[in-house]
Amino acid sequence: LRSNKQFCSQNCAAIPGGLAESLLFGTKKGVYTGSVASPGIFEQVNGGTLFLDEVNSLDYSIQAKLLRALETKKIHRLGSDKEISLDFRVVAATNEDPFKCMESGKIRSDLFYRLSTFVLEIPPLRERKEDIPLLTEHFIQAHNEASSKQFSGVSDEVLAVFKQYSWPGNVRELKNVIESSAIFAKSSTIQISDLPYYITKSRSIENKEHREKNSANFLLLCFLCCTLFVLCFLYVGRCLFVTRKLIGI
Repeated sequence: LRSNKQFCSQNCAAIPGGLAESLLFGTKKGVYTGSVASPGIFEQVNGGTLFLDEVNSLDYSIQAKLLRALETKKIHRLGSDKEISLDFRVVAATNEDPFKCMESGKIRSDLFYRLSTFVLEIPPLRERKEDIPLLTEHFIQAHNEASSKQFSGVSDEVLAVFKQYSWPGNVRELKNVIESSAIFAKSSTIQISDLPYYITKSRSIENKEHREKNSANFLLLCFLCCTLFVLCFLYVGRCLFVTRKLIGI
């Protein structure tokens, strides 16, 4: 089973320019000044699983070599013509809609369809806010394991703010917010005052917009009521005028 074998995770966006090929496929000794024979990530993970995050960040030329490696299960080290047969599984992720990436030329369509044997779409955090309590608890437990400063959780008010916030930075932002709040927290429970300013600022803006919307709705309701009152007054006045005319008063 691969679950008992090597697992390696690589963020493709973090690979310095020009080093992707040597990092993934390895190098032959002497291919450039000071280079030594070095296995790449594919060789290191032989028999196991390689996770390529933000695969859409790779250059087109590297994507072509990645496609060939996936199809043949063979690689060439940089500067070498010797084929190395390997056994590996590749799991890949993009941080953008893959179909939009193909339209914009960020990812090869043939590579995407080669990788898409099994596709799992994970919605952004703003679309699955029911996961926020579980993720918050997970990140607090992770913090407690790594730090001597222990926390029991977040207050109900903080959790309400988390559910209102749009989380443009997704799950990573939630993790960083909890870690940042833990630094400033004065008790075992994270409070509103411990949150980064932009979270509470966003909440203030939302509350202000909500108040302005309620105020506008109230003014509109008052206008409609006044209009209805005037119309009723005019209607009753006309009815009285007609009635008086009919009875000759």
